[in-house]
Amino acid sequence: FFDQPAEPIIITPTITVTEPIPLPDLINETRDWPSGRVGCSLDSCQASLSFAVANAGTAEATAFTTQFSIDGIPVGVYRIEQVLIPGEVAINLVTFDVPPSCVDTSTPCEICIMVDSQNELLEENEANNKYCEAL
Repeated sequence: FFDQPAEPIIITPTITVTEPIPLPDLINETRDWPSGRVGCSLDSCQASLSFAVANAGTAEATAFTTQFSIDGIPVGVYRIEQVLIPGEVAINLVTFDVPPSCVDTSTPCEICIMVDSQNELLEENEANNKYCEAL
């Protein structure tokens, strides 16, 4: 009885799969952007832009900040206090300064919108928060 080797003990781990945590996913939904209105005086220009942010996620999105930049330089911030349920779109109007050189079509500038720019919300996809186009 003691001459025989003991049988090995086999431990099999158990993996439990759970459902993913519902999270919001904020994205830029502006369709006519960046063709906002631009008005210039002698030495400065301002753009008014109606922009849309959608919650493409599976949970509510609470308040967050959206930042606008031109050629990487922040030019405006807009705080959205509205709670967005999944599938809901918030439309807002923002006005910000635009360098006069950007209005000259021979020198296009890149304008960007960054939703949840302060990373206030944990989202399904953090990589889709920034959208840029030439102005």
